[in-house]
Amino acid sequence: MAKLGLVTLVAAFVGTLTFAGLTTHEASAGKPCARTNHETKFLADACKKGGQDEAKKVMKAFLKDYKKKNPKATCQSCHTKVGGDYPLKPDGLKLFKEAGVK
Repeated sequence: MAKLGLVTLVAAFVGTLTFAGLTTHEASAGKPCARTNHETKFLADACKKGGQDEAKKVMKAFLKDYKKKNPKATCQSCHTKVGGDYPLKPDGLKLFKEAGVK
């Protein structure tokens, strides 16, 4: 009887680890970035790591930090539309690189 309890406990533990591993992987995959040609390593790394969600997260963190130097900076400083494929203004990439992104 004790062996049955031990086997059940081990099976439940392994099942929990498997399920947790699958959900973590699916959650980190996210929606892929709309652009495939990234002109900065900053965004290429974010897109590779977690898709559009990760890119959005790192951009928000960057903008929050950059606003200390340039309080007027917003997402619309570089993007014509915030959402979808986040199209850039003609000088968007130039402004982004001038802000210090590599």
